[in-house]
Amino acid sequence: MHIISELKLNLKKAKDNGEYWMKDIPGSMLKMDIELNRITAAYVSLSKEDKLSVCNGISIDIAWLLLCFAINMATYSLRSSNQQYFSNGLTALSMVLGVLDQREILLIMPLYYDVHKRRGLSFESVLNCNDAFSKLVRSFLNRDENDKILECMGYTLIIDENNNPTYQRNW
Repeated sequence: MHIISELKLNLKKAKDNGEYWMKDIPGSMLKMDIELNRITAAYVSLSKEDKLSVCNGISIDIAWLLLCFAINMATYSLRSSNQQYFSNGLTALSMVLGVLDQREILLIMPLYYDVHKRRGLSFESVLNCNDAFSKLVRSFLNRDENDKILECMGYTLIIDENNNPTYQRNW
């Protein structure tokens, strides 16, 4: 599997039709989310060397695509209690750690913490990696409770017009 070339293809599709850049997360998963789930699941099975090679090939634009995907996966894992969506979203965040400022990732972490609390989904697969991302996650989880809730990063949980829970950014 050529992960970088597949990510580039998905980035092109996202830019061409704009479907993936929507602010509202639809009730059912977009084709782009399904494809990115497949790609992140494949990434997990790579060797450390191959993962490093993939991460070194991620552009800023691909990183923003993966960040959007991670936000969507937090929402879909909340709606479905699906551990795979949860883990794949965290994997996407780990892939962009060396590309985007870690503060961008920290803005998303309260979503995952909220899903963890509400649905009991686990950070275990990430924490077991014992890498830079697992250290970032562990540091986030060790924060004071008020420093990891939705409101501290400007989010609220709302119910959309289709009666689906969704995260809304307040700023």
